[in-house]
Amino acid sequence: MRALLRSEYLKIRTTRTAPGLLAGLLVLVGLATFGVERGLAGGSVAGRVAPELFITMAAAIVPIFALVLGIRSFTDEFRSGAIVPTLLATPKRGQVVRSKLAVMAAVGAAGGLVAAVMAAGVGAALVTLEGGSVLVAWGSLAALTAKVAAVAAASAVIGLGVGALVRHQVAAIVGTLVWFLVAENLAEGLVPAVARYLPVHAMNAMVGGSLGLTVGVGLAGALLVGWAALALAGGAAALARRDVA
Repeated sequence: MRALLRSEYLKIRTTRTAPGLLAGLLVLVGLATFGVERGLAGGSVAGRVAPELFITMAAAIVPIFALVLGIRSFTDEFRSGAIVPTLLATPKRGQVVRSKLAVMAAVGAAGGLVAAVMAAGVGAALVTLEGGSVLVAWGSLAALTAKVAAVAAASAVIGLGVGALVRHQVAAIVGTLVWFLVAENLAEGLVPAVARYLPVHAMNAMVGGSLGLTVGVGLAGALLVGWAALALAGGAAALARRDVA
């Protein structure tokens, strides 16, 4: 198992996927933070601004990148054929899934943490430069940052399961993004009693976003764990039956 973990971390370090996605995430978070601060400045920065405002905004972007990272963990290998030597070296496919689970969850959480810290820092700096003041409640700030990291980890695991289940990369990414960005918003309007238990709503409830505010943080966390476990179980089952040679 240690060899598998080392192998997965090596793939993260030596391929462009994770660094590229992280760079894109930070660029978007930076732009969104600037946009939020400009909105505050346009309406006058009255009172003291809490950095949590910028972290909540970043939390809407982070899951998408973590999701794509998880999906590509498997689909990149399917596309390149690298999955064949991986499974020949480790015939027990469950071990491959578990090693990817550990690495993707860790990398996803790290990306969420970096994005949250960047959003808070850049947002606070911009507010200060505009002559405003920043209200820092360290306990609340740390709790929200941890929640963003947890949501990113869960998103990466959901993506991992989808990538194992749907081996075609474009179909996996596009289909999942349509669900995350469109389907759940439609469900919010059509069946709100059901929608609040869906993944994106649970993520929003975790970090105080605009969706999913009808469930508590504890239930939202349990729902995210459940959805991640379901996606991973489906992907692992598909991989166990699939002929990849």
